[in-house]
Parts: sequence; structure tokens; C-alpha cells
Amino acid sequence: MILPGDEKHYEALKAQNGEYTLTVCGRDGNNEVYRLGALVELYWGYEDKDAIFNKMSMLKIN
Repeated sequence: MILPGDEKHYEALKAQNGEYTLTVCGRDGNNEVYRLGALVELYWGYEDKDAIFNKMSMLKIN
């Protein structure tokens, strides 16, 4: 999330505590929906570019 146009997605993910869904469309017409909570940190570069630069320059990212 580094571009000004990413704001909409950033705000949506932030409001959902970084959780989102993935829908796998089955060939048989049965869809499976998974809730993912893999995002532990979320930055919007337009708003907080220093945080992104700091993460990029870390030798080890936890």
C-alpha cells in the first residue's frame, strides 16, 4: 500500500483489523470462502512513508 490510490483498500483493511476473505470458485459450482488474517502490520505509504522505509531497511523483519 504505497500509492495514493491505495487509500480505499488501506482504509477497508484497517477497519477489518487486517482481515479479508478469499473465495475459491469451484468448477462444480461450489464456492469456498476463507477468512484470512495474515496481515499483522499495515502501512499506507502516502500517509506513513517513513514506516515503510524503516521496514525495508531492516535486516530481519519479524
